[in-house]
Amino acid sequence: MPSLKKRVCDHCKREYLGTGTKYCSRKCAREALNQTTYEKLQTLDNLAVKLDHFFEIEGDMIVSSDWHLPLIDVDMVMKLIMVAKKFNLKKMALVGDFINFETIAHWDQENMDIDLRMELESAEELMDLLFDWFDEIYWCFGNHDDRLTRLFNFQLQPTEFGKLISDQIGKKLFISSHPYMILNNGTKWRLTHPKNYSILTNRVPTRLADKYRCNVLGAHGHHQGINFDTSGTDLCGDLGCLTDYQKTHYIMFKDTTHPIWNMGFGMIKNGTYYMFSANHNATDWDFWLDKDFLAQEGLVLNEEEKIVPIKNTTIKKVVKKAPVKPKVKEKTVGIVRTEASIRRTMAMDSIKKKKKK
Repeated sequence: MPSLKKRVCDHCKREYLGTGTKYCSRKCAREALNQTTYEKLQTLDNLAVKLDHFFEIEGDMIVSSDWHLPLIDVDMVMKLIMVAKKFNLKKMALVGDFINFETIAHWDQENMDIDLRMELESAEELMDLLFDWFDEIYWCFGNHDDRLTRLFNFQLQPTEFGKLISDQIGKKLFISSHPYMILNNGTKWRLTHPKNYSILTNRVPTRLADKYRCNVLGAHGHHQGINFDTSGTDLCGDLGCLTDYQKTHYIMFKDTTHPIWNMGFGMIKNGTYYMFSANHNATDWDFWLDKDFLAQEGLVLNEEEKIVPIKNTTIKKVVKKAPVKPKVKEKTVGIVRTEASIRRTMAMDSIKKKKKK
């Protein structure tokens, strides 16, 4: 028989008399085995790619989606900024498809007047304009935003993506590759750019509200409307879009049975959702943006319900009577390159190399 010797347990590190085993008891043996199993599983877990966490935000904010730069509806963007100013809303949610990225889509490009550099530069200019008022902009990815990350086999992280158009990443601009964010504002709101699409307004948000048991505002479909879920408790609706469909080739040059897009956006204030639409039957702009408020901003709502600078109305009268002056070519001055433009150039070079291969 093997002789008993004084040994040290590999698990609890206590001395014991044993015959050559690593552990002083069966309990220590089980604990050691479970600890080893846990550590190995953690090692495997760390090998997996960690997804960035979806946004959980609070407070009142403007909610918008589907801008599809550079195909924006300029007047609706102007109205969005004015609503934010009137109600002192410093936060905005961009619920996917901020940039169109038509030039790197799977199918052939239809609008040859637009290239990738133009799309990225227009995004940089508009972001700078929005930062003049908004302190925080939260942007979750839609299917069009994913086109650029897909081009780089999803190796381009949201932060690196954002640096192509802004130097305010982590300061004023926050980007997530998740297609949704959660807003807690007295009630829970799920702001989502879903994968599903329906030609029926509110169909997708209603089903998502039934699934997640909370208020849901959806993007992607370019519809606009609100209703309650099947329980009659949670609010759900389509956000609309800020894209001018008359600038979109596949809408203007192809006949389809899909409904016409609805331009609009929303506001969540004190837990209540307010819908703003380009359709005057849904939104009385004279009520929401009254003359006194617009006059303080140097603006006016014209007969077509479009916001224009007050001085433009007087200039038009003078220009009609004034003689036409010959156009003088301006001398080109050196262009100041921003950090974002330098990153864009590097990205464009990388894309060209990919296409050559």
